[in-house]
Parts: sequence; C-alpha cells; structure tokens
Amino acid sequence: MNSFRQLARRPLKAVLGLALVTLAAAVFVTCMGQYLSVGQFRQEVEETYSTVACPTEESKKLFFETVSGIETRYGFDMNPDLWELLQDQAAQEGGLVLALSNSRLYTAYLPEVSPLNYTDHWEAAYNPAQVRGAPYSCAMLAVRLTGIDPQIEPKVGGWLEVKSGDDWIKILRQDAVILHCEGIVEQVVALQEGFADPTGRRIELDVAVWDQEELDKLGLETGGLYLVYGRDYKDLDYELRSEVSLDQLNFEQPFSMDKVSDRGSHWTDPQGNQRPLYSYENTEGDVTNEIGSKYTVFSPDKLDWVNACGLTLCDRSALPLITKAVDETGHPTGWNVDPEHRVWYHSISEALSLEARNDLIEPVDAAEYMQCYHAPTIAPLTGSVEDFLADPAHRDWAQALEDTKIDHHAFPLLAVDKVGYQGDFARQQARIVEGRDFTPREQAEGSRVCVISQSLAAANGLTIGDQITLRNYSFDPNIYENNGFDSDTLPAGAFYSHTQGFNDEGAAYTIVGLYRQDNEWHNEESAYGFLPNTVFVPSGAVSGDAYTCNNGMYLSIVLKNGSQEEFEQLLKDAGFSRCFSYYDQGYSKIAG
Repeated sequence: MNSFRQLARRPLKAVLGLALVTLAAAVFVTCMGQYLSVGQFRQEVEETYSTVACPTEESKKLFFETVSGIETRYGFDMNPDLWELLQDQAAQEGGLVLALSNSRLYTAYLPEVSPLNYTDHWEAAYNPAQVRGAPYSCAMLAVRLTGIDPQIEPKVGGWLEVKSGDDWIKILRQDAVILHCEGIVEQVVALQEGFADPTGRRIELDVAVWDQEELDKLGLETGGLYLVYGRDYKDLDYELRSEVSLDQLNFEQPFSMDKVSDRGSHWTDPQGNQRPLYSYENTEGDVTNEIGSKYTVFSPDKLDWVNACGLTLCDRSALPLITKAVDETGHPTGWNVDPEHRVWYHSISEALSLEARNDLIEPVDAAEYMQCYHAPTIAPLTGSVEDFLADPAHRDWAQALEDTKIDHHAFPLLAVDKVGYQGDFARQQARIVEGRDFTPREQAEGSRVCVISQSLAAANGLTIGDQITLRNYSFDPNIYENNGFDSDTLPAGAFYSHTQGFNDEGAAYTIVGLYRQDNEWHNEESAYGFLPNTVFVPSGAVSGDAYTCNNGMYLSIVLKNGSQEEFEQLLKDAGFSRCFSYYDQGYSKIAG
C-alpha cells in the first residue's frame, strides 16, 4: 500500500517508469520473436535447400558377376571402396553425409491419365527408340496384305558377353528369319491414342519366326485379311518428317515432294520466310552448300515412309538361345542351340539391383517360359475382329489386348526420398513450378502424394490437389522388350507382364506439385535425365520389385549444407578426387 502511495505522490515519474518497463518488455518480446523467427526461417531453408553430390564417370568401375559358374561382364557401377566410404560417412551421427538417397524405378498404371506421346513432339525424334516408344508402341491392327517379299532375311542379335577362361565370348540369341510384307491398315484394334490414326495407311510388316518351316505354317497370302500384334509400332511418316525437318514449322506440315529440289533451293513458308528445301541422294546427313545454306540429304527409299507405318511380328518366347560351346579348358568348340532352355535367365530377386542378383537367378524351362511369355503375332480373319477375340481358342489374343490397354497408360514411376535430390532438380535443369516437394512427414510416412510434369497435367486437365488412381508393377526381365532397362537409359515404363501382375491393388494419390524441365524431350545424353511422363512419389508409398543402381539419377549423395569443400577434401585424402559434381540450389549465396 505504501508503494502505491509513493507512486501516487509523483505520477509523472510513475508513468515514465511504467512506460520504460513496457518498452523494455516490448523490446524483449520483439527480440525473442525475431530470434524464433530467424531460427524457424533457417530451419525452413535447411529443409528447402539440398546440397547434392551427383556421381561422375570417375566414381564408376567395371563390375563382374557370376551366373551359373560363368563370369559375366555386367556394366559400370559405383567403385566398391568409394561406396563403403560413403556408407561409413552416412552412418555417422551429424556427419557430412546426411543420406545416400537411392531412387527406385517402377511402372505406374494410371487408367484415367493419357501419357504424352512422343510423336507430337519434333524434339522427341532424337531420343532412343526403346525409351521414347516403350511401352506405348504395342499395337493390334487388322491388315490386308498387298505384297510379300519372297526374300527371307536371317538375323542374329547379341545379348551379353561372358568370360570363358581368359577370353571374352558372346552368348547370342537368334532373333529370327524375317519375311518382309506390305499391307493396308483396315481397322485399329489397339493403338496408343497419341499416334495418328493409321487407318488406310500403308504398313510395312516384318514377320519374324524361328525358321522357314515355322514361316510356311503361317500360310500368308497376298490379299488376305489378318489380325496382327507387335510391340514396336512405328509411325514412319513421323520419322520422315522429323528427319528432314529443319524446324518445328516444317515438322508440323505434311511432307511434300514439292519441297524436294536441287541443293541450295528455297521455298517460302506461310509466314513469308525463305527456308531451305530438302534434297535427297544416296547418302544421308546434313550438308552445307557453296553459299552456306544448310539442307538435309536423305536416301530415296525414305520416300516410302510418307504416310506409312511399320510393325514387327515376333513371338520371342519361341526363339532359341544360341550359346558358344566350350570344352573343359574353356576353349570354344562350336555353337549350341539348347532346345530345353531357349531363354536367358529369369530373375526372382526382390530388388533388381546388382547386389541382390547373384544368388537369385535361375534358368527357366523352355516349355514354362513359352507358356508364360508367348505373344501372338499374325492370324487370318474370316469374320469380325470382335468374334475372333471372343473365341476361347484365341485367348492369347484377348490376353495381349488386355495387356496392351495397360501398356498404353503406363508411366515411369520413381520412388524418391525427395524430388529435390534428383540430379536434374539439383542442377536447376528441372524445377517444381507449381505446388511443392514432399514434406519430411510425407517422406517419413510414405504418404500417397505425387509430383507430375506440368505438360502432362495440362494435357489431362489436372491441377494441384487433384487425385489420380495409381497401381504399380515391376518390369519383367523375361520380356525381351524390357531388356533396355539399365542405368545408361532414361527411366521408362515397362511392358506389362500378366505373369507377374501388379504389386498392389491401387490407391488414390494427391498431386502436390508440378515440375517443368528445360529440355523435356532432349534428355537422352544426360545421366540424370527423364521424360515428362515420369511420376514421382515418396519412397515409402510403393513397394515390390524395382530397378535401382548406384549411379546416375538413381543415386544422390545428400550432404550437410555448406560442406562441399570439406567433403571433397575427405574424398581427396582417400584417393577419390573428381568423383562428384556438387549442387546446392543457391544455398551458398544466401547462407550468410
């Protein structure tokens, strides 16, 4: 009470004192708030920015593995001593290496989403065919044969190299004897919707079987109507326009012989611009004439590709495995065709990585393989296609049609810890332009969220917050067309295998981010490249067999932000200089 009386006697000083106390409290609160805000901001920065070390060629070495007693040259993977060093660093609490982030490649079946088709894009012409077309190149068509080439072409293709004693020899697989036919497409039964409708177009067919006897059994006749199925459909008109077009404008216009003339001539496009004409000779390539104008040279037989398509008809399950026979000392003695095991090796591994394969590979009996992997090729049509497919005797055709419908909605599915850890995102050659990356909680819980390309979203009317139904399946290495899967190719969807089926029952995934790439269709030379059909999900959201390796876009070394120089010195001391390239997405510029 006395204190209050004292204050009341000097009200001015009391008010000033109270004001000072209030001001001090305000300053304290402001400072604490600023401190907490800065701390929170720094935490957000550390979570948003990632410092990623991407492997270079210096980090690789040639690997070997032993299959059934034969040493096989497998390919390039991370140097084992370097890999051990990285694992040790990652295991240390608070060390320089926060994580060894391995991505896993699956295939996603999205029935409600149509993939971007490469034939809509001039730039896509220069991507590897096995990546850009697979698995969208499956096709089932009704064709009337107009011509059969009497010449039979034998063809042998390589599979892998093996070591016999001190020598490297090859295991070869006979691809077939091939009969060239021509026809007219009368009905499209199944074709990925992005391709131009080939009805009425000329089609080049390569009918491939084991030998002449098998070919005779087909009884092919000119004028006959046939149902055909293949996995390598080619729009030859697209191939021609891509090859001879010098720009996007030429590509989008139908090919015309009016534009083919002597070297150095020009034509006027609809916008009034003078453009080089095409020219053709017996050689191919780009040529510059005397006045410096560039024109495209291509062989005359390419003119047959105008308004045409192509397809190979081949049941590879019926073809033999040809091996080079060796004696007890390892010296070659000739060639063997093994009629009981006409296949390569069937993997039963849970993770199709190099480390997991060695002890989990076994040969498959020919009869079992043919039963599981038989593909129909060509059959005469005497009635409607619908009646033919409904006949129980043609169950293999109906199965191929079911598989093809899945293939046409298949997407490369990358299960990742964080989208920002991927090489192209770390290098800022790809970026999330709408929405966001996966949160730490989504990563930890394996939430059903995804990031897709902005182009794919626009083509399908999708946006942030929409849901898509996703089922995943693993590639089956026993399907011949799936053998392009390795660390040196772009991630691609696998051909569906009804033998293996799906890994799950399917679930709805929420789109949380859209990405854009600098070069959507020009990533074939990048070890970190991917095409715009690629879907990213958190690593824990999917399970089952997957492809992965310790190189390229499948491995990112996640470092503590700001530790590049210290990490590089650590590697240098261990004898591993120049094994990584470093990207911190601009963190070093704002760290201060």
